[in-house]
Amino acid sequence: MLNTMQLLAMPILDFDKYKEDWTWDFFFHTPVLTPKFIHNKIGVDLIMYAGSEIQAKALLTQIAKIAKDYIFGRLPRNSRDFHEFTLSRDLAILEDYLAFQAVVVFTAVNTGTVNELYQTIRTSTWVGTRPYVAGLESAASSCLLKFRAMFFQRVPGELFRKGY
Repeated sequence: MLNTMQLLAMPILDFDKYKEDWTWDFFFHTPVLTPKFIHNKIGVDLIMYAGSEIQAKALLTQIAKIAKDYIFGRLPRNSRDFHEFTLSRDLAILEDYLAFQAVVVFTAVNTGTVNELYQTIRTSTWVGTRPYVAGLESAASSCLLKFRAMFFQRVPGELFRKGY
């Protein structure tokens, strides 16, 4: 596990190097998986599912935002900036986060729509009615375990959201 000084010294990942698998959304400050990655890793042809490549990319951006809300909503508010900063620099943490996003994609495809998944996540009445969401909880717990190990670390304000 990295300490704050080590992380602050790390450069931002070269996002172009990974563009076949994911891209970085500079508006939401989160990685977004590519349709090709989803097809190769979980066997879902998202382009066919969504209707076009443009729609598939838009769907993946929605899912990335839902995944970020899902994970970051379970973190203490005062540590969210640090974890966003970490995602832009630490490939090991980023890969766990991307694995979680892939589970969200799989779950969204199985619920039928991203909106239905989002409504399912937002309510607490789904327990027991959607057994595949348990996989989502398991993936989230795995990702959160690594984030929670870094709860009390801070990013200097002048570095937050600079370049990522």
